[in-house]
Amino acid sequence: MVSTISGNVSVVFSEISKDKPISLASISGEVDVTLSAKAAVDLEMSTISGNMYTDFELTQDSKEMRRVGGGTIRSKVNGGGTDLKLRSISGIST
Repeated sequence: MVSTISGNVSVVFSEISKDKPISLASISGEVDVTLSAKAAVDLEMSTISGNMYTDFELTQDSKEMRRVGGGTIRSKVNGGGTDLKLRSISGIST
């Protein structure tokens, strides 16, 4: 678990352990995560007032994807795997 108040969180993962969940949060800043293209994660991104961006193909209900800002997105990336939770008031990108 990594969290900050009044700061950004920026993390680059070269690999992810399958048995260790990851949680990153920022109250007044952005969360920016870089994963390998083959990373297998159960992704949960949530933000209150910011936007969420990702380069990964997300599989979920298209109704959820219409949200412009705020809300929660849950998706299995590359078939799913390690729990990866990203939370921010201001915005998220993966």
